[in-house]
Amino acid sequence: TTTITITDRDHKCVIDAVPARAATYEDEGNIAHYRCRICGKIYHDKTGENPYDSHEDIVIPPLDAATAAEAAASAAQTAATLAQNAYNKAKTAYDNAVAAKGKSNALDLADAALDSIGDADEELYNANEAIEYAERIAQDAFDEAENEDAEKAAQSILDGLKELREQIEPLQDEISIMRDDAHDVRYDAFVATAKSKKAARAAAAENQRKAAEAAAAAKAKAAAAAKAKAAAAAKAKALAAAKAKASNVDKPTVTAADIKKASNLGLTSITLGPKVKKIKKNAFKGTKITTVTVKTKKLKAKAVKGSLKGSKVKTVLVKVGNKKANKKFVKKYKKIFTKKNAGKKVKVK
Repeated sequence: TTTITITDRDHKCVIDAVPARAATYEDEGNIAHYRCRICGKIYHDKTGENPYDSHEDIVIPPLDAATAAEAAASAAQTAATLAQNAYNKAKTAYDNAVAAKGKSNALDLADAALDSIGDADEELYNANEAIEYAERIAQDAFDEAENEDAEKAAQSILDGLKELREQIEPLQDEISIMRDDAHDVRYDAFVATAKSKKAARAAAAENQRKAAEAAAAAKAKAAAAAKAKAAAAAKAKALAAAKAKASNVDKPTVTAADIKKASNLGLTSITLGPKVKKIKKNAFKGTKITTVTVKTKKLKAKAVKGSLKGSKVKTVLVKVGNKKANKKFVKKYKKIFTKKNAGKKVKVK
């Protein structure tokens, strides 16, 4: 922090250095800059003599889905590699503990194995979280793809993440089995050395510890189930929001991508808002949309030429305003939403 006095101000600017922060998929970032904690003004340097024109000058926009998906997939790959390495280390420690069963060093090796198994379990959890996060962003990138190349790139990432998941999932089951076996080795080591009351008490304590760990594992399992349930609810909510957004297109030109996005979400009806002036040729081709609600008064014959060709659209509902206005535009739109002009015979009402 640097304190300076600026003569054309009625206060002393206390200027803090604000470090650069990289943008993510969810959040924007910023370049390194300086900010007065009194007036909030931002500067190029700590002298306070070279201000930025606006806050936007320091903002780094959030990453687009395609770029973020590549970064997330790379992070997931790194997490999976760490998980695999941790598993390999745990497997070696586990094999050593099993081989020492009944020997004097069995207890120490069992403890070492349990520590390594715990580390591997944590890395496997982190890998699963990273894969799940990357899958969500890659799916967004696929849904938002504007051309075939972008769609293929997103699908390639999704396929790679699927392979990672298939690599990691079996390791989790094996870790669980190794943990149980290592506990048995540890317990047997306690029993074998229980030559005194003190040793016997230690064995009882080990049983108690195992019971507590089992209870903790059950609690963790319940928490994981609750988390999965919450995640499913959040996913359903996000899907509902996506459907609501995709079902209402309100921009000057409606494209095939707009209609395809709604169709891919399982929608069979879509609303064209008051701002719509044109529907691209073949916009509805190959989609599931059967009903189109029109709220715009700006469509003309040329603007809808070939728009319904190859589609499943059966009905065009006119809802541009009150009953009188609707009736007027039903009459108008019947003339342009024809097979000859729009590419398919539909019912306009």
